[in-house]
Amino acid sequence: MTETVGREIELDGVDPRELYGAQDVWLEQIRELHPALKIIARGSTLRVLGPREQTERFARRMEGLAAYYLKYGHISSEVVAQSFAGEVSVCGEPTEGDVLLIGNGGDELLFDLALAWGGPGRTCLNFPPTFSVYAANARLTNTAVVDIARTEDFSIDEEAAFERLAVGDIDYVIVASPWASCRAT
Repeated sequence: MTETVGREIELDGVDPRELYGAQDVWLEQIRELHPALKIIARGSTLRVLGPREQTERFARRMEGLAAYYLKYGHISSEVVAQSFAGEVSVCGEPTEGDVLLIGNGGDELLFDLALAWGGPGRTCLNFPPTFSVYAANARLTNTAVVDIARTEDFSIDEEAAFERLAVGDIDYVIVASPWASCRAT
């Protein structure tokens, strides 16, 4: 028989309206992702009742989601879904395997990269000339940007890149091929 436990989670410093979403839309999404748990929200306090392992995991994820909110100042429905589905780690818990984000380069996806791996105290390595939104998104998330200019033929100066990476303070790297409009004709 599975042991049922209750847990109270205090989300100090978090505005519940922001964390739970307008009309509790994200709180409802969280509840749907956890059918075995009874989740009651009262202000910045959550009460959770359910199987011990699920309750403890939920508490860690919820505290991590609150930490994400405190760091970035917002929460999206994608972050809620991914954090509870275990697709990304916003809680400091390791994910299974490497993290790989694939997309078509939409503005939101590019901004999500900066939100996920950037932020205050973090650094992005960029290789201009390239799409200006990479550096812009980094700066919007208070991420430092280190630019290493491409060579005359627009290839990446690998020696300079590896030398800079060896410093050990780069949190994410943007490598994209310059589009035809920025190539010399």
